[in-house]
Amino acid sequence: MSKSLEAAALMIAKEVVDNGPMELRDLFSLATSSTSPECVLQLTESPMITLAKGDTLVHIQPTAIAFWEKLGSGPKGGKKDVTAYTLFQEVDKSHRSSVANWLRNLSSE
Repeated sequence: MSKSLEAAALMIAKEVVDNGPMELRDLFSLATSSTSPECVLQLTESPMITLAKGDTLVHIQPTAIAFWEKLGSGPKGGKKDVTAYTLFQEVDKSHRSSVANWLRNLSSE
C-alpha cells in the first residue's frame, strides 16, 4: 500500500474511532438534509447457489450449505486454498471468540 493511501486510511480510522458511531452519509459526505436513494441501505434477496451433480442442476439457498457434505457436494475442481478475513463489531470477548471459531471452521480438513 502506498504511503499516501495508508495515511488516508489511518485518518479515516481515527475519525471513526474518535467521533463514531457514524452513519454512512456522514462517513462519505453524502446529502445531509434529504434521504436520497444512495443513502438508504436496503435488504437484498439472498442469492441462489447452483449445484451440479452429473447432468442435474439444483438451485439452493445459502443456508443449505450447512448440508454440503450430506449432499455429497464439493468445490468444482477440488479443494481451494483460501485466506479468509472478517470485519466485525466487537460486542464483548465472547463475540471475538465466536468469530475466531467461525473462521477456524471455514477451513476443511
